[in-house]
Amino acid sequence: AIWPHISRRAVAPYIVAGLVGVPLGTTVLPHVEPRLFKLGVGCILVIFCLSQLAGRNRLRIRGGGRLADVTVGFAGGFLGGLASISGPLPTMWASLRGMGKLEARALFQSFNFTMLTAMLGMSTLKGLVTWASLRAVLLAIPCSAVGARLGHQVFYRLPAHHYDRVVLVLLLLSGLSLLGSNI
Repeated sequence: AIWPHISRRAVAPYIVAGLVGVPLGTTVLPHVEPRLFKLGVGCILVIFCLSQLAGRNRLRIRGGGRLADVTVGFAGGFLGGLASISGPLPTMWASLRGMGKLEARALFQSFNFTMLTAMLGMSTLKGLVTWASLRAVLLAIPCSAVGARLGHQVFYRLPAHHYDRVVLVLLLLSGLSLLGSNI
């Protein structure tokens, strides 16, 4: 349903740079201590989301242009290759840029789908994907499909002025989940 709203020109810098970052993240994966990584990412998400949700005047960034988009894409791809978390940086960037509901969702979905597909391919090539992990993916597909359908229905019913706030709350919950998993 979001495909008609995706501007290839707008998402291309993110996706091209992200595809460069995925193999680098996959290469670094065996050398990262998971608890410290989750703690760091969780702290960043919680601090960012709380600061954006608090008060009426949210931080907005107007500058940076394509170079900033490429940097966010590369870093998101790197994190996608490293830990399958390609989404938080583009999500945070969309919030900082004040992107509209359709523009932000088009970016998230096209970017995440591409990065996670690339990560699965790279991980398979590097021998990191086992039969057990493939079974887990197959079990997750029905739940993901149900979640995507519910998200689609909520998306179109949610007023545009509430969309960014809902996304930030969900991102905050993700950060809290990462922190909680370290306890």
